[in-house]
Amino acid sequence: RTRTGIGGYKSRYIVVRNGALSYFVDDNCDEFKDSVDLKDCEVVGEEPSDCSVPYHFSIGFEKEVNDDVKRTLSFREMKRRLFSKKVWHFEASHKGGPSWISTMKQAIDEAKMIHRWELEHTTGDDEDTQFGKKN
Repeated sequence: RTRTGIGGYKSRYIVVRNGALSYFVDDNCDEFKDSVDLKDCEVVGEEPSDCSVPYHFSIGFEKEVNDDVKRTLSFREMKRRLFSKKVWHFEASHKGGPSWISTMKQAIDEAKMIHRWELEHTTGDDEDTQFGKKN
């Protein structure tokens, strides 16, 4: 469940697949809200106790801002960049086994490790190839 402002709380759904976290408004995963790479996420929250009590956690992430054009920033642009970090707040109930907090932390760590490996093992030649052939 996430806070939706004046309307109170509404159920929201997340799907973690292929190194990305997708956020949906409905349980059928038809109404897409947003998506972000797991490597850009951080989880904040305390591990729940063993009993079946609700616990809260947040997933924070920062969207990339395109800086292709150098220009003088307006106040609105500075404010947008300052608040570009987004946070999704979630509530879950602990039913035994690993919590969502530890599951998300593990998935994020794996995504960051894969991203580091890709950076270390990718050469500049890959940018010049298209469909396996050199241009």
